[in-house]
Amino acid sequence: MGVEAVFKLPFDEQVAFFRGKLGNLIPTEKWTDVWKSAHDTGFMVAGAAKADLLADLARAVDGAISEGTGIEVFRKQFDEIVEKHG
Repeated sequence: MGVEAVFKLPFDEQVAFFRGKLGNLIPTEKWTDVWKSAHDTGFMVAGAAKADLLADLARAVDGAISEGTGIEVFRKQFDEIVEKHG
């Protein structure tokens, strides 16, 4: 495995920190709905007020982090998820 591949691997602390947020999905209408340290303990996406939409987005982010799929794959998934939920 080359050096470039090593840098693309997720690290355990990053995955654990993110997954710690998944028990606290916070629906929002706009980015100002959540302030300061609430971002440290919860998962939110500005404008994602539906629980199913937020859960699907959280799964996509988790996959991108834990599998190291990259931003382009995530962007495609994001668009598909948003289209699915309207």
